[in-house]
Amino acid sequence: ASNILNVDIEAAFSRLATTALQGLVVLASDANGLAGTNSTKALTSSVLKHVLDNRPATTTGTGLVQLEDTSSILTSTSVSKVPSTAALKNLIAGQNDRGLVFTATDSQAKSMSSTGRFISCQNLNSLGATTSRMGFVKKSVTTAKSGVENSNYVTQAQVEELIGNAISSFKTQSQIQTLIDAAISAHVSSYHSDGGGDSVGDGGI
Repeated sequence: ASNILNVDIEAAFSRLATTALQGLVVLASDANGLAGTNSTKALTSSVLKHVLDNRPATTTGTGLVQLEDTSSILTSTSVSKVPSTAALKNLIAGQNDRGLVFTATDSQAKSMSSTGRFISCQNLNSLGATTSRMGFVKKSVTTAKSGVENSNYVTQAQVEELIGNAISSFKTQSQIQTLIDAAISAHVSSYHSDGGGDSVGDGGI
């Protein structure tokens, strides 16, 4: 019976665990942990820490990585650290002189104060000329004779319309004399109807 027991115990201690069978395990060494090729040895926390500290990722192999520092990402030369979303945002925000640009605000476009932002169509629409600044001008949409716009330009047709209307309202000397005669006649008639003198010479005018 003792022999049978010894055999059973010996068999039990020789039964190593596998991926398909429960059994005894051997602890992996630091080298086993880094190699990552053993399928029967168990990892201790010490080995795991060693792996975490000593197996960085490379451009040709998988592994653990560190996060790139957000503030130094602009000047970093690391080929193994990865940027976080915060670091990427900082990178983009600081890349105006390296090719990445942002849309300028209307005020920046007008003042020409930014060298790292591009002009959008909206900016161009806001760059109207004023009495103190050169800029783009738009065609007037109202008639020139309205005289209400101080920033839009008038076309030749609008100018001709304005001049034509002004000319059409001019009076010739003959027309002016006719108007004067009509006014005098009306005044004289009114004077006589009120019981005044018989002629212009009586003081009706």
